[in-house]
Amino acid sequence: MLAREGKVYVTATDVLADVEQRVPPTARAKVLSSPETVSRMAATLLVRRVLAAEAEKAGLQADPKVAAALQNARDKILFDALLERGDADVQPGERALDDYARSQYQADAKSYAVPAQVRARHILVRGSDEQARTKAQKLLQEVRAGANFAELAQKNSDDPGSAQKGGDLGFFAPGKMVKPFDDAVEALKNPGDVSGLVETEFGLHIIQLEERRPASKRPYEEVREQLMASALKKLQLEHRQRRTGPVLEQAIIEQDAVARFVAAQQEPAPIPNK
Repeated sequence: MLAREGKVYVTATDVLADVEQRVPPTARAKVLSSPETVSRMAATLLVRRVLAAEAEKAGLQADPKVAAALQNARDKILFDALLERGDADVQPGERALDDYARSQYQADAKSYAVPAQVRARHILVRGSDEQARTKAQKLLQEVRAGANFAELAQKNSDDPGSAQKGGDLGFFAPGKMVKPFDDAVEALKNPGDVSGLVETEFGLHIIQLEERRPASKRPYEEVREQLMASALKKLQLEHRQRRTGPVLEQAIIEQDAVARFVAAQQEPAPIPNK
């Protein structure tokens, strides 16, 4: 027993059931490891149970809408429990899941393709007037004379995001930068090559190529767990569809009754007498 008020009480099973209904599986351990959270949940359940008993004594369960809501809640809980039991039965061995995941990996190669990428540094001088060009040209001469590019970028670049990293922009795929910048990077062939002044909407750039990575494919081992989880979810979904599908096929929806119901919801509410 976790909480009580008179003859009404809340147990650990009550809290576990509430957690399974409302909390995602990935967050349950954290919720259940906190005494404050568990105490708060137990108190909430206790208040709800005490007042629900009062409502029942008052006969509120006889109200058609309340009765329907109670039936719907019961149906949903039993429906979920049945399907979750079926999910537990669908547990292929790791070997079978791995084989299925590997076949998906091979069949859907495009999803795991990694485009060619480049890594570059740059020094940005904001503006394009004579003063900006003079400054940028001087920095370019220093780079070509053998000055350390990263140090120059750190001290002089007007791009605060990359300046503190020595102008390093990291890896990026073609088309990710503005076109003049992209074209200038594409023209650089070997690591260490430096561009001339490149003008973009942001100002004047000096670019140094660091590295090129060819197009590749994410290795299977990197996506294996994700694919196996997806495979299991797919198998469980298929199992659920096998349980619900026949019911839906046999179901008869009374469209005339549906139309009358919808029309009734659209009728204006009567104006109460003053």
